[in-house]
Amino acid sequence: MPKTDLIVVINRLPWTVATEQLRDHFSQFGKVATALVKMDTNTGFNKGWGYVEYYAPSGVENCFKQRRHIIDGQRLLLRFKNPEIEKQHLKRQDVHYVDSKNSPQTKEKTKQFEQLSIANLFD
Repeated sequence: MPKTDLIVVINRLPWTVATEQLRDHFSQFGKVATALVKMDTNTGFNKGWGYVEYYAPSGVENCFKQRRHIIDGQRLLLRFKNPEIEKQHLKRQDVHYVDSKNSPQTKEKTKQFEQLSIANLFD
């Protein structure tokens, strides 16, 4: 059973990306235990997401230290597999985490956060 704190989920993959290309890109940050691009069995194209599992936490940390990941001209969106680890990472990076279910944040703070997130997505 994989440790979820060693898994990085990658979204916004171009349809041309295969598992080996994903492994090649993310192996520069640490030794990759598993890489997988999820495929659609009906079309044969990927579903636009995949994941990479590292052998050591340093691989995950190095991966998130790089601000942008681009494959085939497409900027990727990275997430932690474990939401608790993601919250800890976001707090360490001095980014505001908004939990929409329990947040006492005002509408204005939420709007500012969303604008910041969108702006960072296209930096």
